[in-house]
Amino acid sequence: MEIPSNEVLLAELKAQKTIKTLSEKEFAALAKSIRFIPYKKGETIFKQGNRVNDISILMRGLTKTCIENRSHERNTIVSLQLPIDLLGYSTVFDETYQATAVALCDSIVAVFEQNLAQQFALSNSKFASAMLETLCKKTNVFMKQIADLGQKQIKARMATIILIIADLIKSDFIDINISRNELAEYAGISTGSAIRLLSDLEKEGLIVLDKKTIDIKNRQGLEAVSMVD
Repeated sequence: MEIPSNEVLLAELKAQKTIKTLSEKEFAALAKSIRFIPYKKGETIFKQGNRVNDISILMRGLTKTCIENRSHERNTIVSLQLPIDLLGYSTVFDETYQATAVALCDSIVAVFEQNLAQQFALSNSKFASAMLETLCKKTNVFMKQIADLGQKQIKARMATIILIIADLIKSDFIDINISRNELAEYAGISTGSAIRLLSDLEKEGLIVLDKKTIDIKNRQGLEAVSMVD
């Protein structure tokens, strides 16, 4: 992956909704502190339980945020992130990471000191308001997702996850680098079940599978499957 210059990345970051609320003086302080770090596919950006020192913003690539379940091997994916997005809004005031973030493809993450973000939140009401608004929206989406998936049969869960990802990338052709195992973690089912359910959905003419891509051919039909509880 070609890494853009710091100037290009800073310009893109400055246009992001929350960062846009910073004054010129605050943004200058941010630019002085910030580092742009490349991550390879599969690398951990931050780990659940570790102390929070930095705030991370995804600038390029794709990441997953997951809860590590120590009682068994399968983790639970709670969200996928596309640029430009803050990875873990609660990290601004958290002492430890409540989840783990992992790059699903080669990615670039902007990192700056947590105490700087705290200063912005305490002194700039527009910044704090933008952070709170986004956190509330993400929390509402997460709660709805948990409620939906918890009440559905596993086939409906898989259909729901496919639709969630399609809505995230704004395309019915899903070509992001997400594995069958990660789809299973997102749906809260086993990898074997995920593979079988994807095959069933393909046989029904709802999707077409090709290696790591999923092409939704009948969205209305897939939505109907996703509604079964």
